[in-house]
Amino acid sequence: MSKVTLIRPPAFNKKNEMALFATPPIGLAYLAAIIKKYGHDCSVIDAIGEALEQRTLSDDGLFCSCGLTNDQIVERISKDADLIGVSCGYTKEWPNYKVLLEKIKERFPDVSVVCGGEHITAEPEFSMQECMSIDFCVLGEGEQVFVDLIRGIEEKNPYEKINGIALDKMGK
Repeated sequence: MSKVTLIRPPAFNKKNEMALFATPPIGLAYLAAIIKKYGHDCSVIDAIGEALEQRTLSDDGLFCSCGLTNDQIVERISKDADLIGVSCGYTKEWPNYKVLLEKIKERFPDVSVVCGGEHITAEPEFSMQECMSIDFCVLGEGEQVFVDLIRGIEEKNPYEKINGIALDKMGK
């Protein structure tokens, strides 16, 4: 049985842009449900839902985040996590995803980091080249693929046989 942590990062917008962030992370809920169905322990860190009123201005003053900070997220990850999954939805938020992923890998260097979501599905090669902290990308609808990946990691099976993932062929 693996211990999995799934993360929904904070949302970012231009400082004066109005946006509603209070939508449930339905994709992560589906993913958590199937992970649990297959007997794994799974927790979800919803950066937006856990700190909806918390706003943080970027260092350059141009953007505002809604939700937990990256440091707060990393602090909430269980110290005995076997696998960490991060939802990367919007390409405009890629710079923050990258910072978060690097902080996660710095704190958990031996734990596999898996990314999924719209941005990752559209740009897996770019994402893995830009951020060496990503170990695997789950492409498209990821529920069964993620469970297959967990099994592959546990059993040390060749990842190339898992349909729906991207990995760095250079063996980082």
